[in-house]
Amino acid sequence: VLYGSETESDFTGIILRLSNVIGAPAHKDVNCWMLLINDLCRQAVTTGKIVLHSSGMQQRDFIAMTEVCRFLEHLTLCDSKTLFDRTFNIGSGVSQSVIKTAELIQERCELILGFRPELQRLENGSANEKHEILELRTDRLAKMGLQVELDNSIEIDSLLMFCKASYNKNLNDYI
Repeated sequence: VLYGSETESDFTGIILRLSNVIGAPAHKDVNCWMLLINDLCRQAVTTGKIVLHSSGMQQRDFIAMTEVCRFLEHLTLCDSKTLFDRTFNIGSGVSQSVIKTAELIQERCELILGFRPELQRLENGSANEKHEILELRTDRLAKMGLQVELDNSIEIDSLLMFCKASYNKNLNDYI
């Protein structure tokens, strides 16, 4: 994000460090299907199951795309002179395990699409898997009065509906 004044040489930059974003793309061919939640939602709709290639115990910080847009709007509209910090972590500040996230997608899929995808994972994980607690510090955003909405259900529901519409899958196969 750049702030400008009357001369082109008087710009102030801000560094935004983005965590794991949840949100439906503008089009199904957008290169976003390697993102964890996007991938899991697409798997659920196209195969009727969610397959993790790990134990799912890894921690991630997820934030809805609508929250990211809200933060960006706030940062671009505020007076650059009031920004004491120039680097911001854009995330929820709350970590969650991949398995918990997959279970949430199962629940939302059952509620929104009428079926509960099977969940498969490696029980013991892979040899190089780490299960460290993740702590993404978002206190600089909080100092500015920005609090994140932690319930990602609406964004996951939208993503599931997007996958259903984009991949035109007959979900009766899974019911």
